Amino acid sequence: FLSLAFIPPPTDYSDAAIAEYASKLGVSKILEISKGLVSSANKAEETIVSTFGFSESVARMIINYMVTWYPDWQKTYNEARPYAEQAKAAIEKARNRLNQMKKYEFLNRVEECLAEAIGDMEPLEDWYADTINCALDEGE
Repeated sequence: FLSLAFIPPPTDYSDAAIAEYASKLGVSKILEISKGLVSSANKAEETIVSTFGFSESVARMIINYMVTWYPDWQKTYNEARPYAEQAKAAIEKARNRLNQMKKYEFLNRVEECLAEAIGDMEPLEDWYADTINCALDEGE
């Protein structure tokens, strides 16, 4: 025999209230695992930004769309590193091309456009072309 019970959501969205609500729902362990994975992903993202020198938006897209989040931030970072290297190469190549074309006014769009390509799940080999096309299309 199945019975359902309504557990009202918290009215206060503090950490303590959310933890109490998770406990009532029986998902406390899942909440703790999720918080740990988010913390790990954030640390990996920060490390990518500081290591490669590009925007948080590019790093966030790599972390959110390209890799698995692990409890160990270093493992998440290590999985993300090849994508970050590819992103850095696409950024440099796109900026160089815009400079060659003397389209300096579009340089500030490069990282935003790359982040968009990553978020759209474009294949790595298309990152440069998608970035340059986006920068030129959006800039005009």
